[in-house]
Amino acid sequence: MKLIIPSRAVRVDREEKILLIPCLKLLLNYHFSSNFKKISQIEIDSIYAYVAVVFPDEKPESTGHYIGVDRNTRGHIAVAADPESGKVWKFGKMRYHTHKKYENIKKRLCKGGKHKQLKAVKKREKSIVKNLNHKISRKIVDIALYNECGIKLENLKGIRKLDSKAEGGGKGRKNRNDDKKKTQPERKSKEMSRKIALKKVKKHVWSNEYSLNSWSFHQLQQFIEYKARLQGVEVVYIDPHATSKKCSRCGHKGHRHSKQFECPHCGHVDHADVNAAFNIALTPKGNGQFSAERDAGKGSPDTPQKVLARTFFRKRTAGKKTSPHFAWEVCQFLT
Repeated sequence: MKLIIPSRAVRVDREEKILLIPCLKLLLNYHFSSNFKKISQIEIDSIYAYVAVVFPDEKPESTGHYIGVDRNTRGHIAVAADPESGKVWKFGKMRYHTHKKYENIKKRLCKGGKHKQLKAVKKREKSIVKNLNHKISRKIVDIALYNECGIKLENLKGIRKLDSKAEGGGKGRKNRNDDKKKTQPERKSKEMSRKIALKKVKKHVWSNEYSLNSWSFHQLQQFIEYKARLQGVEVVYIDPHATSKKCSRCGHKGHRHSKQFECPHCGHVDHADVNAAFNIALTPKGNGQFSAERDAGKGSPDTPQKVLARTFFRKRTAGKKTSPHFAWEVCQFLT
């Protein structure tokens, strides 16, 4: 059991960098920055003391200079590029080996029915992923601080739903009418070819979906956001459309084969992820808000749900008049 000490039981000496707990007659020396707002709490176990500190958020300054960060499902986890200096940084090459190793261990334990050990292995893999995401996000923010620039990321919200649309292709009315005109042997052969093609599509969709779910990109994004917010580094998002297909030098569409990119117009040849990172850095920014700020703008749990629902309904039916009862509820909510 950890002993939890609230903030009101802690005295702080910022000049000497000492935390005093009078009820325990305990002095703790801290080595972090003294520009924090307050100490939230302290947890003490038999070896360590865990100090929860609240730091003020620095307002990010827009410099117009950004590094682009391309997150990948294969190869390196993240590739950062600075278009002004031309420097490139690659992170997380060990991701593929980590997943392959633990995937084989989990399959072996699952076949043997060792569910307790399987749970422990999953927890261990999760902690390794979190630790690696922490290190990568810290390095990306340090690069942005050193170059005095912001960070550009792709807005990958809803990217996992893209491949699910592939199964619905080729099922229009025109195809059904053509099938009716054909003879029975022709229909059978076409049906067999359609089943084979559907199996291939499903296999591709599954493999791509597994690839997209095989790393915690949202966690990496959250780590970059909160570390950048603490340091006053601006984080903006762009539309991910065609960032890996167009040339970062001339802007024309090129040819990508796995991790190789070649532009037929200007002859530029580069690593596909590096080319995408430069494109992200050069693309005009979209929504510059952090996710925490966007969530704050959507309301809080204290907001009456009926009022919120009717407010959204009001936006959809702008031509209709508002009922007096709804107007009274809004007035009560505002007061």
